[in-house]
Amino acid sequence: MYLYPGTPSPLGATWDGAGVNFALFSEHASRVDLCLFDSPECAHESLRIPLPARTDDVWHGYVPGLRPGQGYGYRVDGPYAPQDGHRFNPAKLLLDPYAKALAGRIRGHEALFGYPLGADPDADLRRDRRNSAPYLPKCLVIDPTFPWEHDQPPRTPWHDTLIYEVHVKGLTARHPHLPEAWRGTYTGLTHPDVLTYFHQLGVTAVELLPVHHLSLSRLNHRLPWGQAHPEVMQGTTEFHHHIADAVLPQPDAVFHDAAALDATVNMLDPQAAMVQGLVRELLLHRQLLATGFLRRHEDLDLGQRKRQEAQIL
Repeated sequence: MYLYPGTPSPLGATWDGAGVNFALFSEHASRVDLCLFDSPECAHESLRIPLPARTDDVWHGYVPGLRPGQGYGYRVDGPYAPQDGHRFNPAKLLLDPYAKALAGRIRGHEALFGYPLGADPDADLRRDRRNSAPYLPKCLVIDPTFPWEHDQPPRTPWHDTLIYEVHVKGLTARHPHLPEAWRGTYTGLTHPDVLTYFHQLGVTAVELLPVHHLSLSRLNHRLPWGQAHPEVMQGTTEFHHHIADAVLPQPDAVFHDAAALDATVNMLDPQAAMVQGLVRELLLHRQLLATGFLRRHEDLDLGQRKRQEAQIL
């Protein structure tokens, strides 16, 4: 298979109808290999080809003929110098941080570590050369198009906007009126009883709490695997479009939460996340004060609102 140079932007895997452009950032890599998989369960890639071009530390290449549904990952070579912060290890399959979808689940195994586990305090100074691909999900190329038909942005004025921030699983997993198959999923948000609940509260916009792919750590912490793809246990990427298709004629909008960005930043730099969160809250507070939303909200009878919510639930 021949790769054309492609383009360094956008990052991730981008299907244009005739093929797929792949772009990945790495400042210190000496080689980036694109790995194509026939299925998420495959322990080894069916094809491994180096990305042929590098522009401003972005490695990129274009594969003609690839289509949505293609599984992929990367193997990246470079210096293994833990003392300098470099742990490049081409034996380990890497997920694309800009992947739009994942297939499969992570399975705990020592091969996922870049160094041998053991009591030796210097063990992490050596590479573990076992293949990690059998224990990782695979990235998927997606078709980003969707038939929106006659849907239009609602453009609700800010002074009429009431945003309801909601956790998909928290709202739907134990809802007594939802079919079992809908609980804990994106589809559950489109159930008539849920939409009626939003309406009776006066909600005009639904803001989803972080919905990106997560994994449990050893301490049972939920760790984000990527900022651009949804949690597969709640549904597929296409369900985001179906939510909007069903909800837009009801509440006025669907916001994909900025907190998803917060969670990603938290994993990288807690101080940056703290500053970002503070700025976001201050800007939102000023905006709500300017529109009169906070004053209108404070004038509501809190007891009456709580009784209304309890009755609806």
